[in-house]
Amino acid sequence: MGAERPAGEKEAPVKKGFVITETCIGCGKCARVCPQQCVEPGTPYRIAQEHCLHCGLCFENCPVLAIERRNEK
Repeated sequence: MGAERPAGEKEAPVKKGFVITETCIGCGKCARVCPQQCVEPGTPYRIAQEHCLHCGLCFENCPVLAIERRNEK
């Protein structure tokens, strides 16, 4: 069995989803395929995580592989 947490201590939240890295070329393809329209223009583009469905369409469609999965923990 694993170690127990002290009373009142919460488990760290799991960070799901995707992040756009500095290799983004600003083509906007990720923003066009996003069903939630939560990809914001910039250098690099940015994903508004609070609206992201974690569907992966941005990740699958990036022509330069600038989008990475966030760590699961």
